[in-house]
Amino acid sequence: MIVTHIDSTSRSADDDSTWRCLARRGMLHSECEAIDYLRLPPGVTRDGRGREGVEAAWFVLSGCGRFTDGEERSVPLQPGDLLFWSGGTSGSVHSDSTTALELLSLTMLPTEVTGRLPARIPEAAWVLDGSDRMVVTTLDEPSDVYEMHGGERVARWKCLVRRNNMFGPWEAVERSCLPPGAASGTHLHSRTEQFDYVVSGSGVMTINGTDNPVAAGDLITTCLGTQHGIRNTGSDDLVWLVIEVSGPGMAPGSPDRGTNGVRAAIINLREAREVDALDYLAGPLNRARLVRLDPLRTESLVARDEEHVLFTLSGSGTARAGATAVPLRHGVSVGVPFLGDVVIEGGPDGLEFFVVSLAIPAAVGGAK
Repeated sequence: MIVTHIDSTSRSADDDSTWRCLARRGMLHSECEAIDYLRLPPGVTRDGRGREGVEAAWFVLSGCGRFTDGEERSVPLQPGDLLFWSGGTSGSVHSDSTTALELLSLTMLPTEVTGRLPARIPEAAWVLDGSDRMVVTTLDEPSDVYEMHGGERVARWKCLVRRNNMFGPWEAVERSCLPPGAASGTHLHSRTEQFDYVVSGSGVMTINGTDNPVAAGDLITTCLGTQHGIRNTGSDDLVWLVIEVSGPGMAPGSPDRGTNGVRAAIINLREAREVDALDYLAGPLNRARLVRLDPLRTESLVARDEEHVLFTLSGSGTARAGATAVPLRHGVSVGVPFLGDVVIEGGPDGLEFFVVSLAIPAAVGGAK
């Protein structure tokens, strides 16, 4: 972990603004250059100095202000706003607040630069030992998504795991929920492959123009070039997991395998219990499983050639990694990143979970 407080900040003498670097590239294994906290007093402007050749995302914590681009066009800034500022010195942020404008900044090198550089890979033999390596997420405070993918009504959405917590080419593992009658609109998968697993409810999944009934326990495979959307046709909420990964050749670790044999399909995972992803997709997804543990029975998730993400469906249990023990109940998700070693144990009433595994790029030390 990297824990930083903003109790002690540095001050810029020319404009009286204060800042604190919260994390830097040297502490991380991603392409993140820096994460900074910035406080602009009333009336102060911060220009683009020192920003040549980098890109940044600015999140407004408190106060109000405005962003002015190189053509003198202004956009108001309020708490909760996210500003994307591409590389170069043109543009500035100004504090209109009566107290201060507080922001977080995430700075990155552009991909045309990082694509020419060696990957930032940890020396696993001494940096990582696998102890206490888990990404734990609950379903608290999901987001409201209005007209998801151009669909209908309001979906509830929560990201469980992102690529910045892992080493493999994950896009994200997410939990989505549609109320009765709502829909996630039809859209094309031009960059990613995907598993969808229906946790509860029922609906219709439209795949390349054909309507297919889906219900709890179904696993849907989506290969590159597939168009799909989903509608809740039942009387209860339709809840499903989305496991989205970089498509063939789209990212380091995603194979450029071509399209022979890939196909969209719907599989009853409650009957199959395990599905080999490479029977349907190009990779890097390896497999999806449903696991049922009786009380005190265990299952080990070891991340050497692959990483894992599990989602608790029912019952109770515990996930243990090193000295850390995480209680499991419905909705608790656990990601196991590279070199992680997690033991799952069933509780008094047993435990059922969905788990998906993804191949780790050879450069990280995983699958060759």
